[in-house]
Amino acid sequence: MTELMAGLPAAPDCRAAIGLLRRLRHGPGRQDPYPIYAELRGLGPAIPTPWGGLLLPGFEECSSVIKDKSWLVPSAVWRDEHTEGWRSGLAAVECTRGMLQLDPPEHTWHRQAATHRLTRRALERLRPAVVRHVGACLDTLNDDLERDGHADFVATVADALPMAVLCELIGLPVADRDLLRGLVFDYTQVLDLSPSPAQARRADQAAGTLGAYMSEAIERRRRQARDDLLTELVRAQDGGEQAEPELARAVATVILVGGQETVSGHLSAMVPALAGHADQAAWLRAHPEAVPGAVEELLRWDPPLQMTHRVAGQDTGIAGIPVPRGTLVHLLIGSAQRDSAAVADADRLDLRRSPTAALSFGAGPHYCLGAALARMLGGEFLTALLRRCPPLRPAAPPQRPGGVTFRGMTRLLVVPDHRNAGEDRHDRGHRATFHTDRRGRARDHL
Repeated sequence: MTELMAGLPAAPDCRAAIGLLRRLRHGPGRQDPYPIYAELRGLGPAIPTPWGGLLLPGFEECSSVIKDKSWLVPSAVWRDEHTEGWRSGLAAVECTRGMLQLDPPEHTWHRQAATHRLTRRALERLRPAVVRHVGACLDTLNDDLERDGHADFVATVADALPMAVLCELIGLPVADRDLLRGLVFDYTQVLDLSPSPAQARRADQAAGTLGAYMSEAIERRRRQARDDLLTELVRAQDGGEQAEPELARAVATVILVGGQETVSGHLSAMVPALAGHADQAAWLRAHPEAVPGAVEELLRWDPPLQMTHRVAGQDTGIAGIPVPRGTLVHLLIGSAQRDSAAVADADRLDLRRSPTAALSFGAGPHYCLGAALARMLGGEFLTALLRRCPPLRPAAPPQRPGGVTFRGMTRLLVVPDHRNAGEDRHDRGHRATFHTDRRGRARDHL
């Protein structure tokens, strides 16, 4: 690591940055990281870390790195050179087999195997299933609100909905969504910055169980093909020109894991955002055609993925700082999205804002393969939420797991928000419509 520090500026910034990172992981900083991000941006565009890397808190630097093909991901090859003993963790090894931690040409093969099912045109075939699952989750949410006066938004919607849709896409039983979302949550702990030993153990256990589950599903598709992504992945693996014996499992797992945590975080963030901006929520109810733009603004203002990582593929520089080949950089996406140098009045949520330059789904070679699905799901859900449910507000601060990478929640207790008289009248009208609808219907590290 000593050679990686050559040319990097020295210490006070480094110590200050580590203190801020600690504050991000837990407590008030976990609930609202954005003031801490502002402090990090104040330390400079590229902040050295004790382990020889760099933190990038600004939009310009994050955007430049993430779009540049000369920047690589922290692959198995890089880890073998820079991270002693990393192969002792099953989850860490499994992560490097998926496209998120593969460089070309392997990354290209994995991506091409799934692209056909994730184009906007192909996803239109999935839209009826998305609408059906959105409706089912809102049924559960409204039932809980009517019966108990409150509901856990994460359990009823934010966790359940994306997993049900991903099961439909991949070709897994929707009935398994509770099992899968638990495994995915534990598995993703290894993707955080410096997971604890307990998190690493849970991640390894989840990786083993999830790997066995996927292998069984793949064998079922070999015996009986279906019109789903898993069948196409099996065909690509068995009949492809490249020797990729784990391609189907690796690609399906990446889509399941990446899609669940990011979309769950996105849906969870909608409730406090709308509750804290009741005037804008009321305007959006009256202008459903503006929902796609509102989804983009919500993704910018409180992105579900807060951090990602790249490795310098050659000697280069950032903001005038020499960066030797092999240096690990941490792109603070959550901070970059609030950088006023890139977005005017960046700390203000404005659902009428024209879509701005954003990094919520990444950019460049690793641009999120499921971005179109996430946007479609977010748009369908937000439209239905505004139409079918009363205005909601958190009854208590959300519970969040420790960590920096994902902006997720494990529990969000919500109640109807009757504090605004106009919204209350609007709410009563929506509840009347809801009852009519119900009577007319038949009752898924680094």
